[in-house]
Amino acid sequence: MKLSTAVLVAASASAPVAALQGFGQQSTGYFPYCATACYRALGSNYLSCSFDGYVPGGMMDSDSASATPACRAGNMPFLSSLAYCISTHCSYDIGIIETWWAAKSTGSGGAFEPPKWSYQEALMNVTTAPTNVLTAKDNLTSAMLANETNYRNQYGTLFMVDREEFLHEKYGLVLLMMGFGIPLLATWLGYLPFVSPLIHKLKPYIVWPSTIRSYQVRPLPYLGGSALTRGQALYVAAMTILTVVFMAVHYESYQPNLWYPGQSVELMAYVVWRTGCYSLALLPVVLLFAARNNTLLWLTNWSHETYILLHRWVARIFALLVIIHSVLSIAYYVEDGNYDSNFSEAWWVWGSVGTVAVSAMLITATPWVRRYSYEFFLLSHIVLAVFVLAGTWYHLLYLYMNMSGYEQWLYVAFGVWGLDRLFRVLRVLKNGVQRARIVDIGGDIVRVDIEGIRWGFQPGKVVYAFFPTLQPLRPWENHPFSVLPTAMLERSNAVAPALDKDSRSSLGSGTRNDVEKNVISQQIPTKQVATAAEHQPTAGITFFIRKSRGFTKQLAAGTNILALLDGPYPGNPTAPILQCDRVLLICGGIGITAILPWIDSHPNVKLAWSVKEYASPLVDSVSKVLDRVVEKDVRIGHRLDIEELLAEDTQAGWKRIGVVACGPDGMCDDTRALVTAAAKRGNAQFELEVHAYSW
Repeated sequence: MKLSTAVLVAASASAPVAALQGFGQQSTGYFPYCATACYRALGSNYLSCSFDGYVPGGMMDSDSASATPACRAGNMPFLSSLAYCISTHCSYDIGIIETWWAAKSTGSGGAFEPPKWSYQEALMNVTTAPTNVLTAKDNLTSAMLANETNYRNQYGTLFMVDREEFLHEKYGLVLLMMGFGIPLLATWLGYLPFVSPLIHKLKPYIVWPSTIRSYQVRPLPYLGGSALTRGQALYVAAMTILTVVFMAVHYESYQPNLWYPGQSVELMAYVVWRTGCYSLALLPVVLLFAARNNTLLWLTNWSHETYILLHRWVARIFALLVIIHSVLSIAYYVEDGNYDSNFSEAWWVWGSVGTVAVSAMLITATPWVRRYSYEFFLLSHIVLAVFVLAGTWYHLLYLYMNMSGYEQWLYVAFGVWGLDRLFRVLRVLKNGVQRARIVDIGGDIVRVDIEGIRWGFQPGKVVYAFFPTLQPLRPWENHPFSVLPTAMLERSNAVAPALDKDSRSSLGSGTRNDVEKNVISQQIPTKQVATAAEHQPTAGITFFIRKSRGFTKQLAAGTNILALLDGPYPGNPTAPILQCDRVLLICGGIGITAILPWIDSHPNVKLAWSVKEYASPLVDSVSKVLDRVVEKDVRIGHRLDIEELLAEDTQAGWKRIGVVACGPDGMCDDTRALVTAAAKRGNAQFELEVHAYSW
């Protein structure tokens, strides 16, 4: 039961502004426990300046009238009795005692008045050791002894409460740091020279494979959700195990407890505290993983799709903790007999608002809702998230009046959520008001061109596009699209360097001397200057959209359509693929949009693309890009043989093959399974990136 003095001194409650419980300048405000126990053992008795009807703040174990802080501050019998009690029970340095005395001897928090005498001055006033023991009914009119039983119970109660709050805040910090730290650690370890080869060997076994057969992008039968890969499952398992362990360990009880009558009630209260604290600790992780401006996207090699999937699972842990917190709170107050008196309190009402909003989010975020109406899911998710944050804030505000330190967790959560929203707006403002041209190319596919955007040719970029005039009743709606440079679609095959007239005529001769001249003439540099008229504009972006239900169904051919762009954002990491000797691009249907930028990013690319008959106009739309690809396998109305494609590259002797897949759910899952199997055979080293365009 003993905490180190250094930790307790650091947790001293000398400052009115709360930090995390047990950290920084303040824990719960009870250290040193001997001094606070003396104050509480004496503080509920009448003084000469007391009046009926005043109940001291923070005296959870007292229901009797007592004195105001101003009354205590100038009352020598109280201060001398308190000083004598402290002198006989506390062995701390005088500086620690004086610090506590100056801040806590007459009250706590806002209910405090500086004492008229210092600790040593009040103690010097006790010229003769008191012998009378104070009882609950006595008026404190002279220096008296605190009741020893009351003192011990006060000390034990305060120590146990402080211990529990220190523990669950410490464990909460571990959860928060592990939530953010695991992706960083997993990525940065991969850069170590002696670790990187090991990770490459482990990827086919513990990173890429699905946990449930070959399901990953495809929805699971009956359940409808997405299966985790083994790598993703390791993260979820680590966070789940940590949460369960931290919920289960290091409970202790003190009885008779002046706050909690009975061990079961006391331990139930501690469980309520832990579930509340751990849910607060996980909230920033939940919000960051869902954010578009997720700093971990730039600091790790994990994809946005992975973070979204982990967001759902961490959010489920968070929601479960919130629900358990609420259910046990009801059980606790029913057991304690105070349910009716607390039910209408503001802190209870706002806590209920947060719990109901979390429960509603679990329902509206199910795969069935997301697939049936993504727009409804998105709007309801944002609105309910606001209610969760507001409910939690006011729950803590009315319960603790910002004196507990729990609001520090919310500051982090507000920062993550608010900065993400702010940077979204700033990105839209930076890109400015744009005009889009929409062309219906057939097969329920439209091409959207937006001129004047210069984002480069790097693969893996995603943009969230708004078209307010197409949906005037819901102008805030936006959807993610893979983006490619318009110039890439307009550029034809590379033209051979131009030669002057004499050089061209000399190439027609067949004599030896002429051949020698040819060699020389080809080595003479020729000056070339391309004019702007010879080239299509280099600025602009394009994305292809397949019409479906909801917003995309409203897309129709038109020009000068108002467009706002939030982006670009990184989708999947590109470095591991681009470091390979060979890149195999596998796509289906509209997935070609995410694949095309890879073509100009690596010198050794093979493209395999299958398109359904009705979507064949899409092939014509990207024909100029296809003409530049030396190795390609484009099939209309036929499936790709992915296993054969992998076997061909392996047999060709490539040592390190990067595979990028984007297309229908089944094709992506098949590619994952086949690449995993090929990597296990060890004939070549593989890298894999899957761009799923389902939600």
